Amino acid sequence: MHNKHLKLLFLFVSAWLLGACSMTPTYQVGIDAINRPTDLGEGATYQLVSAMERVSSDSLQFQEFSDYVIKALATKGYQLTPSSEAADFSVALDYGVSDPQTEQYRQSVPVYGHTGYHAVTETTQVAAKDGGTQVVRTIRHVPSYGVRGFRDELRTMTTYRSHIRLTAKSLDQAASQLWDITITLTDGEQDLRRLFPIMLAAAQDYIGGNTGQKVYVELKADNARVEQLTSEAPSKP
Repeated sequence: MHNKHLKLLFLFVSAWLLGACSMTPTYQVGIDAINRPTDLGEGATYQLVSAMERVSSDSLQFQEFSDYVIKALATKGYQLTPSSEAADFSVALDYGVSDPQTEQYRQSVPVYGHTGYHAVTETTQVAAKDGGTQVVRTIRHVPSYGVRGFRDELRTMTTYRSHIRLTAKSLDQAASQLWDITITLTDGEQDLRRLFPIMLAAAQDYIGGNTGQKVYVELKADNARVEQLTSEAPSKP
């Protein structure tokens, strides 16, 4: 009986943990945007280039990420052009993931086990000596299981800092910055291919703008904006 109740408790806790893990994650994305007054309006054209020395604009990963950027910039009215002569400005894309950062912390966790007993009354009818029936009540003491207390556990957490930076510059000799946005996310994930559209979707409203300070936006992985960015890739001119 004791093992049976422990098994049921284990199955309950396992089911709860499985349900918690299957929930859509929410990400807190940091955004720092700054700009200067420009006459860039809807329909302004740009060239998209790599801001990273070791990453070519022709690389497969850059092409994948640039598809997301093109869609995000299109929501601001900006149009990609392959011609430097036709472009009004350039947008340089930089991205990456940091080395793992590990830290230890203490967490209070519940201790499950036997917590006592509770009475269960069972009623049965048995034959009486006079030929009739009589009611017999039996009281059983059944063990109860649950949270017995809490204990502190030393745990290790590893995080990675992912970043995206978009910098718009004029195409004249001065190459002045027109706007700049840095998007960051510190999380236990290091798969930038998964995180890139989520981060960009969270920052979409601030592209070309000015946040005044670093702000944070919470976004679920299944947000409609993420789905829009990850839908069929835009056709490049």
